[in-house]
Amino acid sequence: MDFIVEWRNSRANILVILLLDKIASRFFKSRSLATGRLLATIVLFLVFESLELGILALAQRPLAPILWPSLVMACLGSLFFYSITWAHQFALDYMERIIRPGTLGKNAEGDLIGWIRTWANLRYQYIASVITIAIVLSYGYWNRVFLDIRDLVVFISLLSWGAGQGFYWGLATPFLTVKIGQHLDEVETDPIYPSRSPLLKMLSQQLLVFAVWIAGLITLFIVFAFLMAPQMRTGSSLYVVIATLISYAVSGWTFIFSQYNLSRIVRRIKEDTLRQIQTEINKTFQSLSKLEKSDFERLEKLMELHKTISERANTLIDVSTLRTFIASLLTPTFATLVGIVDWSGLLQKIVSFIPLRP
Repeated sequence: MDFIVEWRNSRANILVILLLDKIASRFFKSRSLATGRLLATIVLFLVFESLELGILALAQRPLAPILWPSLVMACLGSLFFYSITWAHQFALDYMERIIRPGTLGKNAEGDLIGWIRTWANLRYQYIASVITIAIVLSYGYWNRVFLDIRDLVVFISLLSWGAGQGFYWGLATPFLTVKIGQHLDEVETDPIYPSRSPLLKMLSQQLLVFAVWIAGLITLFIVFAFLMAPQMRTGSSLYVVIATLISYAVSGWTFIFSQYNLSRIVRRIKEDTLRQIQTEINKTFQSLSKLEKSDFERLEKLMELHKTISERANTLIDVSTLRTFIASLLTPTFATLVGIVDWSGLLQKIVSFIPLRP
């Protein structure tokens, strides 16, 4: 399949994958692709950490107050790189199991290949990270997220670089569902049970995983932020609240926008199937006086099939999918609440209401 081949080849034009694969091919040739990328992520973490400490040492910053923040930022920055690489490979492996010759028509496949070539563009990816860095640095500077401007530039720039790549692909990937919807007549689907169509289920599962990754990484950022800067529990808690809202926005876009498009596709398939069944029912009724027993039995089955299909769900979201997505949204919220609530003060208030025995 040309689409799968194009997806596989696109890793040469995806910034984070290109970097990890170069490290893996240079130092871990004998390892498998998955192991090599994991080891490359560890190497990238060490490089980030060395760069941070080296730059801040040249800026004459003392080691003790910056060691822990540098470890946290290097860890998060490398995890953003690894998460995108892992998600790209996850999608490829899923596609290779599902997509076979005939699943996609020529025009549909060509449009999807065009989507890959448009978004897998190194220039656009650089721009996304530069914009993210500019926005976060501006916010951090005006709101004094770090007391020392040197720490802000080094730590936030690194984290924002990886985050910009994550947001870029979180924004771009759901548009795959738009392309599928534009060429639905060329896509292999299940006309009787459209929500079980392998291609649509694959897209739904992929984008759910992407959304969970985004929410999970932002949760780690919030947890590390409280550990790195305990003062955020009081006057600076607004920063982690904003991070939680960003998690809702990006993860929600990745999941909800794509699921909305997939639900529209399911409804279109369902309506087309119902229209065909209704046409057959109407044809049978036109010769009602000439119907035999077998015709009535066929008519009854057609009506039952029409009712069954009309009652089936118009979406690919089931209880398990919804539970997973809600849980992913709750994790940054829970981390934020745990961090900003004054638990010792709250415990004292609770204890004060408990009557003491004489």
